[in-house]
Amino acid sequence: MNEIRKIEIVTGFACNNNCMFCSVGDKLRSFDKTTEQIIADIDRAVSENPEEINFTGGEPTIRRDILKLVSYAKSKGVKKIRATTNGRMFSYEKFTNDIVEAGLTGAIFSVHCPDAKLHDRLSGVPGSFGQTINGLKNISLHGKTIDVNTVITSETYKLLPQTMEMVKDYVRSVCLIFPTIDGHLKLNKELIPRMKDAEKHIHAAIDVLKSAGKQAWTMNYPVCFMKGYERFSSLTELKTKMFWPHMDTILDEKRKGDNTLVDACKDCRYNLVCIGVMKNYVTEMGDSEIKPVKGESVKSASEVYGEG
Repeated sequence: MNEIRKIEIVTGFACNNNCMFCSVGDKLRSFDKTTEQIIADIDRAVSENPEEINFTGGEPTIRRDILKLVSYAKSKGVKKIRATTNGRMFSYEKFTNDIVEAGLTGAIFSVHCPDAKLHDRLSGVPGSFGQTINGLKNISLHGKTIDVNTVITSETYKLLPQTMEMVKDYVRSVCLIFPTIDGHLKLNKELIPRMKDAEKHIHAAIDVLKSAGKQAWTMNYPVCFMKGYERFSSLTELKTKMFWPHMDTILDEKRKGDNTLVDACKDCRYNLVCIGVMKNYVTEMGDSEIKPVKGESVKSASEVYGEG
């Protein structure tokens, strides 16, 4: 394992949304770290000298101590301090000004569709869409680095290009995430999309971002569905460590453990560089969609990024 570039500190599982597809939905509001525990996490993270510390949850921005935590990370010399967020707190100008002043250098917003009614239903909170989009606009005024995570569901995959049109002027990049079948999604399995059904819409969404000069990449989505878009597959190591409430996780190791190579993968040219398909997806949806890509064997991810 190479060096860790980013450390994500899970502050706990409190959240002001209740998303139907949340991968930790079964843990929401079950645990929150104390201020002292997170300060200890920051100290431990700093000792590993990462390029970035990211606060995540749950929803870290609803913590009463979030300004103190960001300020403390800044005082320890951390250059990149970000938060993964649903963005709703950033709809308040004072909060946005205060957290930027405290030392926040950017944010990763969760934006899943361009339709307010659908977004609010999926997030479980009426009015959340408006707050998220206003928050995105507010922090963009500060010139901070903004990335977006978009979770793909059966009700939103056809809207992916429109979602990208909506956010493209505010962001550096978008990660298009095929959902982890865990947490709330286990209770709302009708939201699990078919990988093949989403394929052309994912490609179209990437086209929107490419045309706008923005970065795009996919997560939990095998490269066999990315013909012509192979370089947007997540084949390289993320080099991220997560500090959970009761354990640490190397994200690359977790991803490999959560995925499997199915029979079709044996004859695929990407067999050596692709970690396969999520085990939970195969359990729920089968593996009939997975088809091997013919051709000369690809021996390193760097070869892929010259394709497509």
